Amino acid sequence: SKLLDLRGGGLLSPSLAFASGNFSNMGGAATVSGVLGFCSGRAAKVAANSVVVGVGAAFVVVSVLSKLGYLTINYTKVEHDLLCLLDLNKDGKLDSADYQFASKRFVHLLTDNGLSSVSGFATGFYAGFK
Repeated sequence: SKLLDLRGGGLLSPSLAFASGNFSNMGGAATVSGVLGFCSGRAAKVAANSVVVGVGAAFVVVSVLSKLGYLTINYTKVEHDLLCLLDLNKDGKLDSADYQFASKRFVHLLTDNGLSSVSGFATGFYAGFK
């Protein structure tokens, strides 16, 4: 089989799908996952907006009740519980390592379905969430 010259001086054997030009399976998977990504992105946007409104309204109600003296908020416990919930790598602090941990898990979930599926889904999700 033919070998492709690489810039670094190495040689690479092209895959059979690339050499034969058979991209039909990859295109179909990218299209389907793009549509599913768009629908998922749109649903995530609606859900996120609903959660934001709900949490904001609850915060206002609780703050007013606290201000009027009907309840007392233990802010130390609230902070501790939120930290436990958001600290994904369980190192005791909320930092960029938690974001990287979540990102790696998300990418790993997507890459289990193949490269064309990941790129189509991610593009569709971005378009739906935007």
